[in-house]
Amino acid sequence: MMSRLSTIDASLLEAIDEVLENVFGENGRNIIVQTLRKKNFMKWNEVPKRPKVLADTLKAMFESSSIIVEDLILENFYSKLNLNYKWKKSYRFSDYINEVKYERINEQFERKRLQEAEESLRNLKNTRKRSKH
Repeated sequence: MMSRLSTIDASLLEAIDEVLENVFGENGRNIIVQTLRKKNFMKWNEVPKRPKVLADTLKAMFESSSIIVEDLILENFYSKLNLNYKWKKSYRFSDYINEVKYERINEQFERKRLQEAEESLRNLKNTRKRSKH
């Protein structure tokens, strides 16, 4: 049974897929995906949950050139989410991805808290109106 990917995870997979295919072609992309599967026992849809494994695989395959591929993926990923990608000292590939996920989760949590507070306020107002009549 395959779990449904979040919008962020789907955007990340799409960004990775596009960059790998644009840089290495379809066959090169397929080799990278097969390497992930065979050497790391990882399915393609698990990449968003384990971005460090992708980064490690790219580094093993392309050495220092992997950083360029990672940057292209991050630029594409951030663009899909309408975010500005900015290089940060000491950040790794997985740090950027985890930060985006964390910020989105916090935004969703804050929106939910605001909605709950607004609902409570409406209920309180309705209760007061009824008690006046």
